[in-house]
Amino acid sequence: MFIIKKSGQLEIFDPHKILTSIENSAKDIGIALNSSDLNLIQHDIYIKISNLRKHHEHISSYELTSIVIEVLTDLGFNRILKSYLQI
Repeated sequence: MFIIKKSGQLEIFDPHKILTSIENSAKDIGIALNSSDLNLIQHDIYIKISNLRKHHEHISSYELTSIVIEVLTDLGFNRILKSYLQI
């Protein structure tokens, strides 16, 4: 799967980049996410991407950001979400 960047360039989807960004956002506000939190976040993001793009099409960075927002909200990580959006 590829991410369509804001510039229009394609980049191979790397879920670790998203998780690292979320984890860094949490650390910025003094919250430590454990491995089960990160696994749950990654799983939920993957499920939502799969439901949106059933045939492994490209996904835009805007869609991916919306999915991350939805997942963090659904899981109750509202403080981390606020920090994430400030990136």
